[in-house]
Amino acid sequence: MSSLREYINESSAFTPQVDKTRCVHGKIEVSNCTDCVDICPHLAWNLSDESLSIDVSACVGCALCVAACKEMAMQYEYQHIAKNYKNLKINFFACHNASHIEPQDKNIFCINAISMLELLHLYSNGVEVICASIGNCHNCTYNCTNTFEDKITKLNDLLMSRNHKGIKFLNIKATKFKKWLAELPDFSEQNDRRMFLRNMFANSMKVMGKEKNNSHSTNLDKLLPIENNAKTNDFIYFFVPQISEHKCNICNACIRLCPHESLTLKQHQLSISANRCTGCNICVDVCEQQAIKIEPWSKVNQLSIDITTHLCNGCGVSFSVPKNAKLNTNYCLVCTHNNTSKNLYQVIDA
Repeated sequence: MSSLREYINESSAFTPQVDKTRCVHGKIEVSNCTDCVDICPHLAWNLSDESLSIDVSACVGCALCVAACKEMAMQYEYQHIAKNYKNLKINFFACHNASHIEPQDKNIFCINAISMLELLHLYSNGVEVICASIGNCHNCTYNCTNTFEDKITKLNDLLMSRNHKGIKFLNIKATKFKKWLAELPDFSEQNDRRMFLRNMFANSMKVMGKEKNNSHSTNLDKLLPIENNAKTNDFIYFFVPQISEHKCNICNACIRLCPHESLTLKQHQLSISANRCTGCNICVDVCEQQAIKIEPWSKVNQLSIDITTHLCNGCGVSFSVPKNAKLNTNYCLVCTHNNTSKNLYQVIDA
């Protein structure tokens, strides 16, 4: 690559590909998600009642939609540049708007294409420092309201709430960026004790046939093991489901459709697991009672809802309701919505 224009043209060759099995619009027809549409600075995404599509001619390959997608239905591959400084793993990023940086050293089109979850994955893989040479995000034509520095600040709040050390972010000038990039040795995981133990555990899981693909992992407790003396009440989560006991009728729609088992029915409780929630809002969109809301960047104040089980006087089927809700406990949801005085007839073939 001999010029910035060639670099931009090559970067723009990236076109988002949607994994239909992960996109919420492929899971339910009533989804109200418009994250990829809203974030796109070039209006390349088109969402209608029939389909979600992208205008390839309008897309510049910035990948902001990739970071906006809470379900990681799109993937963006960029060059990882990891350096070693006194056994610290440092990742380097330079966006295409960075001044005085050679095109071959610009490893990402827009640094805001790195999602919060991607940052967490970098942290869980041993990255302690991020060095960046980027343009002025506030004056950028992409109009990113949630800048990379904002993401780092929020992530560090989450990490420190769990007694984890935060990630250090250095937005440095081009001269220092190029100097460090040239002088620091590449990071080798073989010489890192933590990564050695992590890889040894991963290899043992392969031998036992229990290996799972964690590239899409959204479980905070797996990505961030609980440290000693950590107070779980102080934990901050990406998203926290909250259910109104007075509105919920335990129809189980949210439980059946949640792709991450954030909501589960166990014995006499509806359990809420914020560590699994991605904020996809499927539960909110399917709830006819409007009993659910998702709070971003919150602490958990509701772990479960106690429920009671009853037998329907109309059809004899068992059903559940929240213990503290003032709902009809004589009839199930079906019989409540229908005329229970109707007679039941047995149809006999002649």
